[in-house]
Amino acid sequence: MVGGNTDWKLTEFGKEQAHNIGKKLKQLLYGKIYKIYSSDLIRAKQTAEIINEYLNYDLYFRSELREQNVGIAKGKTKEWYKNNCAPMRDNSISYRAFPDAETFEEVYNRIKIIVNEILYKTDKNIIIIGHGGSIEMFIYHWLNIPLENIEKLYIQGNSGGVSFLAEDINSNRILKVWNDGSYII
Repeated sequence: MVGGNTDWKLTEFGKEQAHNIGKKLKQLLYGKIYKIYSSDLIRAKQTAEIINEYLNYDLYFRSELREQNVGIAKGKTKEWYKNNCAPMRDNSISYRAFPDAETFEEVYNRIKIIVNEILYKTDKNIIIIGHGGSIEMFIYHWLNIPLENIEKLYIQGNSGGVSFLAEDINSNRILKVWNDGSYII
């Protein structure tokens, strides 16, 4: 099924994975103070709430962290999507699969709002809970990759993957760990 910004609940398996992530993060982050920013879509909210049962941090739900809006394709099969989407032209960044769908450029610009907000806060430790496409765009912003350079890039992750981003003493941004799946087991 095509998910996008469809507001589905977590499956029982998804809840189990969120509990596993929460338990492991509690051990790893013991004694450190974090804030959690999460997409406001139900499945991300549920994930954040379950993880936070183990951490007890301040939790903020933000629409900017939603997955890409796929328009009328929400909840349809991938085959339906493939058979009904607009043909892709030269520039995939501005590709709009359906008239009511978001482009990658629109998602990139939406995510930029929250990335900039986070960068200008004094909070040192932040947890982000989002979706594949929104986290991908977050990473591009974090690594200062301009929109025009993402045309040929694709950062693929799996559900439940945990990544760590950092800044060094010179404010260089670092992708320390990408999509570690061991947290969900």
